[in-house]
Formats: sequence, structure tokens, C-alpha cells
Amino acid sequence: MEQIRYIVVGALLALIGGFISQRYQNHLDQIKEDENLLFQVACLLLGYYPLIKRKHNHAPTANNTLKLKNEEVTFCDNLSKIAIRIRTKRYRSLAVRLTKFALDDIFRTEDNLASLTHDVQLAINTPMIKKYESEMKDLLELLKKRIKNQQTK
Repeated sequence: MEQIRYIVVGALLALIGGFISQRYQNHLDQIKEDENLLFQVACLLLGYYPLIKRKHNHAPTANNTLKLKNEEVTFCDNLSKIAIRIRTKRYRSLAVRLTKFALDDIFRTEDNLASLTHDVQLAINTPMIKKYESEMKDLLELLKKRIKNQQTK
């Protein structure tokens, strides 16, 4: 009787362990999928910069306006479809901002685009971006010191 109890407890522990392992693996897979989606978003956002420049630099002809509007609609459609697929809590607020940017003209500004691009790049590779920013800050401080030294001479 006691052996049966140990067998049942062992089977239950194996089932619980398998369930926990599967849930954790699903979580890791979702994080990896979200990081791939963020990479796609970064590529889309970087591709939107030339569209903004063409939009502001070209004379508004009917054909040109239609072509630019079509490209913008395609961009917004692709961005919103990708942003909606981001599901982890870590990137949820970023996904909401991306969706707002894609679906609402009010949020589609150059400042917002720059902010989103920076945040997406930061989400993709935080350590590298932070190191780059700290090195740039150190470089700026060094340049300021050199300029100050040259002015005092």
C-alpha cells in the first residue's frame, strides 16, 4: 500500500515538474519571439525616416502625394500588426506606444519616432546601448575639458 502511495506521489511530482517546465519554456519562447518582433519594428522605424524626409521635401503633386500616402499606410499597417503581436509584460508599454504611433496621426511626429526608435533599440540590446551612451558622455566631457583648456591658454 505504501509503495502505491510513493508511485502516485512520484507520478504527480513528475506531472507538476513537466507542467512547470513547459510553462517556463513557453515563457522563454515568447520572450525570444518578442525580441524578434522588436527587431522587425526597429527595421520598420528606421525605414520610416526617409519617408518623412521625402514627405517634407517634395512638392505636393497628386501622384507624389498618393505614392507617399500609400507608403505611409503600408508602414502603419505593418507596424500595428507587429506591435499587436508583442505579448510579454516587459515590452507591453512599448507595444502600446508603437500601436498609438501606427494608428494615430497625432502621435506620428519626428520626436516620437526618434524616441520610439531609441526605446526599441534599448529594448533589443540594453547593455550595448547603455555602454555606448556612457562612452559618448565620457567623450563629451573630455571634449568640454579640452575646449575649456584651450580657451584658458
